[in-house]
Amino acid sequence: MYGGKFLANGADTCVYDPPVSCDPPTPGMNVQNKVSRIVSVTSGEREKQELLKKVLKDIEPVFPRIREFVNFATDSCTPKFKPEDEQQSCKVRGLQSGELVNLITPKQGKDFYRLLGNPEFKTKFPIAMKQLVIAMSYLNEYGLMHTDLHAGNVAFMNGRLVAHDWGRCFDSRNEIKLNSYLDWAKRTSGIDSRPEYKYIIPILENTKYFKGVIKRNTKEGKEKLRLVLTRSWDTLALIGVSEYDGLITGADVKRFLLAFTGIVNQDTSQFSNNLRKIIPLAYEVPVAVPGAPVAPVAPLPMKVKKTRKVKSKTRKLVAPVVPPPVVPPPVVPPPVEPPKSLPKSMYVSPSVSNQEVAELRKDIAVCDEEVDELRKKVQDIAALTKLGPRRGGSIVSSKFDRCVKSVRKTVKARKGSNKESAAIGICTKSVLQTRGRTLKRYRKGRLTTQKL
Repeated sequence: MYGGKFLANGADTCVYDPPVSCDPPTPGMNVQNKVSRIVSVTSGEREKQELLKKVLKDIEPVFPRIREFVNFATDSCTPKFKPEDEQQSCKVRGLQSGELVNLITPKQGKDFYRLLGNPEFKTKFPIAMKQLVIAMSYLNEYGLMHTDLHAGNVAFMNGRLVAHDWGRCFDSRNEIKLNSYLDWAKRTSGIDSRPEYKYIIPILENTKYFKGVIKRNTKEGKEKLRLVLTRSWDTLALIGVSEYDGLITGADVKRFLLAFTGIVNQDTSQFSNNLRKIIPLAYEVPVAVPGAPVAPVAPLPMKVKKTRKVKSKTRKLVAPVVPPPVVPPPVVPPPVEPPKSLPKSMYVSPSVSNQEVAELRKDIAVCDEEVDELRKKVQDIAALTKLGPRRGGSIVSSKFDRCVKSVRKTVKARKGSNKESAAIGICTKSVLQTRGRTLKRYRKGRLTTQKL
């Protein structure tokens, strides 16, 4: 049952399937269809998992299906690596030494960014994403913010999309943590181009679609701004991810944002309920999540014109009944058999002359040449937009270098670290992992990446 085979690693966690053993062994622990997520004790993720369970318990009386849209650890213990385990395959620096935590988590399917080529992407996934957005609005309403919902932290599991990786979530009712996070978001908004921040940054900076929506110079305006941010953070993040990956269009987002700015200045006690009413505007199929208590929008009243009855004094004339005409059945000509001297693929109807056939063949040849030219243009465009080689000199490498230089000027390094390593960690998250890659080596401006 236990094997500890290395599966993958993220920014601050390593995953093993089957799960790693516990020390001491925990009798009765169910590890079937589960994996081990190894994290550091200092990361505080075990406490965050407990916070998530508490919030889910509070939401269940209102929305009983909330647990279906989140993937979290069912058990935790201290890992016990055996000699045959692949502990050395974990490349996360903080997990090479120190106290570790073994989070036993249900096994999930592929992450969202790996499903972009799925044939059901445009039909099935908009409904699944909308259900996840509504579920996350409940978590935000009850005080839990995920704050890291990108395409790599949303996965397909049991026929629906679920949110996972809760290492950066926190209780938004904690004023100190909320202020600290909002200050960090304001400092990094200028260099962070991740799609999940696209519609959150305008609220922080009072720009674009949110310019002048709230009067920020009053006490009431500041309180309302904090409420809007904490209640809609993860909703706006998933809207940005959906648009970036082609799940919805810019017109869908514009329709949603127009309604979003309209509900901001309504009754603040009903903000979350109003937000759940307008979420379907961003997705094509307006189907509500079964079991979610979202009140339907009342139809507009219609005016009915009163008509006055006019009595007719003339006698009614009854037209004679005329039987319908008998239509003879259509005559179907017998099929024309091609001559035996020519194959069926070369058969030409006798109504078409040889000169017309020659002209058609010339048109076909011209179309073939145009198709070849278009194919070459598509290949050139694909070559320009390609990520490029894994080593330095690519588009990603130049973006990564610019990001490191910008972050290094403003970031505050932790104890035992320096600004260079902190900047590399932030840029790995924002530049590489959003493209499905992670850092392998970065020396003297030369970048080498690998798949997540």
